[in-house]
This record gives sequence, structure tokens and C-alpha cells, in this order.
Amino acid sequence: MKNVLSLGSVTFLATTLALCGCSHHDAPTLTPHENPATPTYRSTVNSYELNTAPRYTQSGVNGGEPATLPAIPSPDRYSQNTPLATAVYNTVRVDSSIDSRYLTIYSKGGTVKLTGTVKKKDLSKILKLVHTQPGLKNIDDSELQLESG
Repeated sequence: MKNVLSLGSVTFLATTLALCGCSHHDAPTLTPHENPATPTYRSTVNSYELNTAPRYTQSGVNGGEPATLPAIPSPDRYSQNTPLATAVYNTVRVDSSIDSRYLTIYSKGGTVKLTGTVKKKDLSKILKLVHTQPGLKNIDDSELQLESG
């Protein structure tokens, strides 16, 4: 004896599955995978944070105080937030041939201070770009370290 579904039972089954949100178009369930990050155990939530400090200290569940970091003082009251420092920074960053990841630019009163590490071959390009800035009076690169390359 064969089991044969009538047209009415097929329609009822399809309607029931559609109302339940099931269809053959549903995405397959994803299998869980191991998280490669290490748990911090110091934050209030059970989080996995890659290379970051915890947001809260562990004094209780949701009871920690926000962690504050002391401000790093700028050298000799120079500032990164002056229009000259911002203009020099944007000019150097636009040139993709210069590796300026480790370069920090400060300014004060028309003097631009370059700190960090740059490659020897990039130094002349950087200085040439800095000299094009209007309002520049002096360049201090005494704290700039050079690496070969």
C-alpha cells in the first residue's frame, strides 16, 4: 500500500510551514567555531577582546568604574591639534609612497616638531612636503629616529 498525499494535505503542509517561518530557502544553521581571541576576565561582560584593555575593572557584575588613562603630555607644550600640524599631517599622509605610520607631528608658533621613526629614504620627501606649508617658520626633527630602508 502506498502513502499518497492529497493535494489538500500538501497545501495544508506548505501553509503550516510558511506560517511557522520555515521554508526551503532558510539559511543553514552555522556550526559554532572556536574563538581565537583570549578572554580578558577583567571586564564586566564575558568578552573576547583582541589587543585591547578592558573597559571596566572587575569589582562586581556591572559595578566597575570606567578605566581612565592618564593623558600623555605633548613635548614642550607642542600640540597636534593646531591647523599647521593638521595640515602637515594630512599632506604627509596623502603621499602613499611615504611610510608615516610611526611619525607624529606637533606644532607651536609656526615651528613643526617631528617625532617618531621614519625610513631614511622617506626623510627627504617628508621635509620637502613640510616646507610647502604656509605659516611654517622652523622644523625641529631632533627627536626623529631614522631606520634603514
